[in-house]
Amino acid sequence: MIKKAFLLFSALIFFTNLTFGQGNISDTTKTLPYISISYQYFFAGGDLDKIYGPGNMVGGDFNVKLRSNFEIGIGGAYIFGNIIRQDSLLHGMQTGSGAILDEDAVAADVFFQQRGWKTGITFSKIFSVIGPNPNSGIKLGLGFGYSQHWIRIENQENTIPQLSDEYKSYYDRKVGGVYLEEFLGYQLFSNKGFVNFIAGFEFRQGFSSPLRTYNIDDMDFVSGNHLDLYYGIKVSWNIIFHKRMSTSYYIN
Repeated sequence: MIKKAFLLFSALIFFTNLTFGQGNISDTTKTLPYISISYQYFFAGGDLDKIYGPGNMVGGDFNVKLRSNFEIGIGGAYIFGNIIRQDSLLHGMQTGSGAILDEDAVAADVFFQQRGWKTGITFSKIFSVIGPNPNSGIKLGLGFGYSQHWIRIENQENTIPQLSDEYKSYYDRKVGGVYLEEFLGYQLFSNKGFVNFIAGFEFRQGFSSPLRTYNIDDMDFVSGNHLDLYYGIKVSWNIIFHKRMSTSYYIN
């Protein structure tokens, strides 16, 4: 399966170079396929803010910008962070001094981290207001997809019976569901092909449902839906399947 996927991806790169590798974009819009590698620092809002603080996303997308300056993309991202607001998760295991004891009655270290992922499709439009060519400009985007997030509980020695792999799912607050996202920023396709990037603000609304049925620390069944809000700065570096271009400057 992996070999077939690699051959398919290699063929796609070869095809796009043959199809889109000729021509000059300094004075005309062109169809440009590219891979985007991105980083985002986000703040949490809504129900997400009750569990996590600010976090990070790293991701990758495959996009095709059409001659009309409309764009379609597909990809995903990995979500991670170290700020957890659920301080009472393990209160039932703590001693009077706040320590958590392992199976040998020795104080153990437990760490909490935010984890998650998302995958989806985006549709965008580039408005060539200013840039080195008419393929660059202000970018507006809309996307949708599916995402999950949960609390990773790490006990490095794995000697706390209550936090074995069998029981961690009763504490991790895992949820999943569909999301919508919006993007406002700037996209540059340079004439020489060396500097190609996207930078702007991204907003995401996740409509999530619990993927666990019971929380041991609350001693209660899980119910209700979540409205998870993300907003932050996103930057991407783009690898374009296109040859070098001339250096004339475009402004509209």
